[in-house]
Amino acid sequence: MNRALSISASDLKILESISLPDYCVAKTESLIWTSLPLLTINGEKVKKEIKTLIVTALLYFAPFPAHAFPIAAPGTEGSRIFGIGAGLPVTITYLGGSAAHSIDLYLMDPSTGALLIFSNDSASVGDTKNIGEVHSGSELWFRVHVNDTGYDFFNGSRDFNADGQFHARIQRNWLPNTALASFEAIYDPSGNSSVFDDLSFSVSNVNVIPIPEPETYAMFLAGLGLLGWRLRNARSPL
Repeated sequence: MNRALSISASDLKILESISLPDYCVAKTESLIWTSLPLLTINGEKVKKEIKTLIVTALLYFAPFPAHAFPIAAPGTEGSRIFGIGAGLPVTITYLGGSAAHSIDLYLMDPSTGALLIFSNDSASVGDTKNIGEVHSGSELWFRVHVNDTGYDFFNGSRDFNADGQFHARIQRNWLPNTALASFEAIYDPSGNSSVFDDLSFSVSNVNVIPIPEPETYAMFLAGLGLLGWRLRNARSPL
């Protein structure tokens, strides 16, 4: 049975002052009408946006399991990140991770070598780093350094990594103009341990382009060869 929930004006001001991650709001949109179907303030039905804020606040401050953080979708391994310019600053936000070992996240910079973004043993969820505008077409290349083992892993092609495996997923438009990046920080030539849950962060105002793997190139070349063969046969005299 549905029950009405009444909120005072003072409580509403407190709720409106809460700053919550956009991904929490997005995840609760589908819960709004079923969770609080009869929500009223001073006897009047409230807007959906206020319901979203309230349900999000309830979920945000409730206890969560240790791994309750976003992980980029499968199939996004090997993707590359590029700036979009337009005067928009790129912001990197730490979203969490399950790694038991110490990890440092760096942005590789051709002029300075590497810019430290976060360390998982000191960063808190929601910490941000504003690196300013990245010109359109300029690539952002990330590296994670595992302090316990000394290994370095990169996003992009698996050829960059010592074990020959992908170590990052980059999900395009996780939020508008925002990519979700998730890293796997375990050296594993078999690839069996790659669940990409060691470190997750978002990158705003960027574009993501997937990298075709050798198998894709092979299929493309095979297709071109077949097309050429058909064209030659079509032009051959009877």
